[in-house]
Amino acid sequence: GAADAKVLLTDARVQAILWSLVDKVPTLERILTIDKLRGEAPAGLVKPEVQADDTVFLQFTSGSTSLPKGVVVTHKTLAANLHAIMGPGLEMVPGEDVTVSWLPLYHDMGLIGMMLAPLVWGCSGVFIPTLTFVKHPSIWLETVSKYRGTTTFAPNFAYAIAVRRTNAKRREWDHPPGAP
Repeated sequence: GAADAKVLLTDARVQAILWSLVDKVPTLERILTIDKLRGEAPAGLVKPEVQADDTVFLQFTSGSTSLPKGVVVTHKTLAANLHAIMGPGLEMVPGEDVTVSWLPLYHDMGLIGMMLAPLVWGCSGVFIPTLTFVKHPSIWLETVSKYRGTTTFAPNFAYAIAVRRTNAKRREWDHPPGAP
């Protein structure tokens, strides 16, 4: 593949499905489940020194207008992006603001905007499994209300689905008629 990945990290539920990729990615040597990462680090493990211009990850374009391409994201560009989102962009207040998201973590906004940015900035985040949202879109609105979410993102269609699949009584759950 474009990333020349040697190991694919996943969870046990998805592992069986991903075995079909082993033959399609010549560099892939094994699939490792996250449960294998628990416990103490191996003795003598030396943490690499990380520089600002080092690659933190490859982010692949969606492929909607051409074949997907791997884009190198460095520690420096990621840090600048996280700061721009949370600081000047949204003016989030560490320790006060709360993000709520169901966006998949392989999506740019899910990973960077709704997981990494709040984590680095010091804001709380509540995550709804993507499939839970797909099955029960009203859970998104309920979670925003329950945890007093101040920021959430999604494509336009998701807002329409959430409103359409949430009855009027549930939409007023936290804000009865006449309440501010």
